[in-house]
This record gives sequence, structure tokens and C-alpha cells, in this order.
Amino acid sequence: MKHEYLMEMSESELANYAQACGIDISKAKGHAAKVELIESARERTAELSTIGMKLVIPIKNLHDKRVSDMLSALDISNNADVELAMRAILGDAQFEALVKHCTEDDGYVDIDALGTAIHAVLSSQELKNF
Repeated sequence: MKHEYLMEMSESELANYAQACGIDISKAKGHAAKVELIESARERTAELSTIGMKLVIPIKNLHDKRVSDMLSALDISNNADVELAMRAILGDAQFEALVKHCTEDDGYVDIDALGTAIHAVLSSQELKNF
């Protein structure tokens, strides 16, 4: 949500929104401080280690309606669908780094390694708890 719209919310609207996001704003004093706390919490990242690689996943990406829609309609047997979802979660640069990590010197892309990493992201309890 845009900063300007958060600033326009009433105190009760901010409290309801923060609760929906799982953010405790009870200790923040003043409207601007509550908005700042919400915005900083929404910018959190989670680190996930898989197949010898550390992934840094913006939690905000998992709260994007577009990503939610992709995941709810995800056909894991369709590589294009899985790639789109993973790019939306990880970002293009990090997804490309993941593919490179799974690619051998002769160009062979180890689909088992890539699948293991994708499974780790999609089934991560840490990411589900944000």
C-alpha cells in the first residue's frame, strides 16, 4: 500500500490493517510512527538456505495478490508456471542466479537441484509464518 494512503488512514484503520499484516503497532506513538513501523515490517526479508545457496526473499513479494493468484493456480507440472511464480517470489536476478547455480559447465541444468530449491521455497515454514 502506498505511503500516502497509509497516512490518510484513521487510527482504527491502521490498527486493522496492521493486524491483518500480522504487525504489532501497539508500542508506536503517533500516526507517522505507526505508518513507519508498518512500512518497515513489510520490507522484511527471510533468508532461506537450499542446495548450498542462500536466497533472500522479500516477504512483501509473498503478500502480493499477483503472486497469491499465481500460487493458487500453480500447476507444478508446467515449468513455465513454476518459473513465473519463482521469478515473482525471488525476483529476476535471484532466479537467474539460482538457475546458474544449478547449471553445470557443459550447460546441463540440473532440474532435480532446481526442483529441490523450488520446493524449499514453496514449502518453507519460515516464509509461511510471516
